[in-house]
Amino acid sequence: MGARDCSVTHGRGGRGLLPPMHQIGVVGLSYRHVGVDEVARFSVPKTEVLARLPALRDALGVSEVFYVGTCNRVEVLFSMPDGAPAGDARAEVFRALIG
Repeated sequence: MGARDCSVTHGRGGRGLLPPMHQIGVVGLSYRHVGVDEVARFSVPKTEVLARLPALRDALGVSEVFYVGTCNRVEVLFSMPDGAPAGDARAEVFRALIG
């Protein structure tokens, strides 16, 4: 396997490619850095997550988005399309989360 071979086998027997690491971004905040009230401000209610993820993906201009929210942290992981580097997307993520 070469250094640039990122192929994986998917659970349904298909074959696909993982994005190179520079295309993956992570934005998060924790109560340890901003306090519980700020974490709550950026949290998406459980009942709204499925409805808001497509809007978050579109607002960020990303191909995939993954949201994790707990009582003490919020994280958004995303993958950029077409080989674009992820870059610093904190402002865009936080703006999209609070509307």
